[in-house]
Amino acid sequence: MWFENYRTIFGLILIFSILSAGVVYVFSQSRAVGPTFNSQMESLKKQNEELVAKLKNVEDKHNQLVGEFQNAKSEAEKQVAGETTESVSVKTITQNSSSAVPSPVQSGKINVNTASASSLDSLPGIGPSYAGRIIDYREANGGFKAIEEVMNVKGIGPKTFEKIKDKITI
Repeated sequence: MWFENYRTIFGLILIFSILSAGVVYVFSQSRAVGPTFNSQMESLKKQNEELVAKLKNVEDKHNQLVGEFQNAKSEAEKQVAGETTESVSVKTITQNSSSAVPSPVQSGKINVNTASASSLDSLPGIGPSYAGRIIDYREANGGFKAIEEVMNVKGIGPKTFEKIKDKITI
């Protein structure tokens, strides 16, 4: 009988020893992995902060460009409407006039040889389809030589020409 009591106690001690050794092993392994994990986390945090800073720079640059675009758009709309201001800085071309590219808007008039479809569309009596026809005509014929040549565009007759002749230039 004393043997059975010792056998139970001996079995419990053996199980306790095995479990204790397992706990010690797991604890020692987690301590070895711990610094590596922590250093990786610090590295990831640093990379995250760098990416956030870069994103902030991109966002700032984007906002700056949007602001510049809005200002340029506003000034261009004023020029098309003939409300040019002295604050608008216009780049001058220093080459001789034969090689200079004409501006779509000169002194409040729209240059039919360089104007966009939306600029032409703003003329009275000229809608999107006529604006497209004007562009097609100038591309097919190498541009307009005189403003009266606009009447050669299908659909633009003397009445429409009278409405736009003071608003266009070559």
